[in-house]
Amino acid sequence: MMKGYYYDCYIFFFLFLISLNFIFCSCSSSNPNINNNDDESSYSIAVISDMHIGESPKQTTLAEECVTKINSLIEKNNIKFVIITGDLSNSALPKQFLEAKSILDELKVPYLPILGNHDVWTYNSTLQTEEREPTGDQLFASIFAENFNSFPFGDLVYKNVPVWNPFLNITCHFQNWELYYQNTLFYGLDWSSREHAVTALGYQGSMPGTRNKNFEGGTFNWLEERLNYTHNHQTTYDSNQIILLQHHPFHMPFDFIPPGFIYSFGAVQKYSLSPY
Repeated sequence: MMKGYYYDCYIFFFLFLISLNFIFCSCSSSNPNINNNDDESSYSIAVISDMHIGESPKQTTLAEECVTKINSLIEKNNIKFVIITGDLSNSALPKQFLEAKSILDELKVPYLPILGNHDVWTYNSTLQTEEREPTGDQLFASIFAENFNSFPFGDLVYKNVPVWNPFLNITCHFQNWELYYQNTLFYGLDWSSREHAVTALGYQGSMPGTRNKNFEGGTFNWLEERLNYTHNHQTTYDSNQIILLQHHPFHMPFDFIPPGFIYSFGAVQKYSLSPY
């Protein structure tokens, strides 16, 4: 995944603070004056992306600095929680996830992680070993289970269940979640490919791109079902805004050539969803 990409939620006021491959922001739900903490409907969230713990000691230092910076902004910007939009690890090794969690646990507010392509397939580039199948999603779910099971704000929907992937003939655990908080629906979406990277070119782990997962239990179907459910239960979900958070962008400048169809959905995948 290209480092440093961010998703523009145009309804909100954003404050971007960029440090190499880390991006975090705060956004007000209803009031552009993010310093007004007297209004409970006005709050902020922070977003971190591409920690890549395990790539180098520098990544650990950057992550720690990022957490420290967010903690220093919590009171001023009324930050309620933090979302990490993927690639917490560099190669989905247990020790990398555990180190990432240890760093993120220093946050003074709750946080929710999202799976990225580097979190999908466990491998060791030094020893040149890797798992036979992409089981990083199960490891991710196990290590961050407490975050999903005890998130203190709003109503969180998270189902970590096995799903048969008919295209790859493997079992996947898609890490999708929905958070309803203060009349806003947040979606953390797992579009990461479970396909293996190009071995002939010396790559390990999963492909860096996306798949729309348009099959039973897949991300597209899950999102469609949740949106229909919330629409049909508006007395419960009185939401006037929806935020989609994910590791990969929906769109890049060129859909038919790299990096468009590699790092994003690409025209072919978009056309496959055209009936919807």
